[in-house]
Amino acid sequence: MAIVVVGHIAAGWPDVQKILTINLLLGFFFLAVLANVCYCADYVVDLFVSFSGLKAAWERGRIIVLLVGTAFAAVITHFFASGILSS
Repeated sequence: MAIVVVGHIAAGWPDVQKILTINLLLGFFFLAVLANVCYCADYVVDLFVSFSGLKAAWERGRIIVLLVGTAFAAVITHFFASGILSS
């Protein structure tokens, strides 16, 4: 997600430089902490599935879930960064 945000900053650098403040950076930090909290919610699901009868299927599909979740997070980050940095 950091790559997406840095990409948006680099792509719009002359304009972004004018709106780049400490409050904007703190806002991005806050969003990063919230994303990490959401990521940690996966451990609840992982524990539930580990103790159920679906453990073998979960171990095979775990990579797919990781890739889809990462792509989804990148898309959400793209929209947030576009909205925040286009002000």
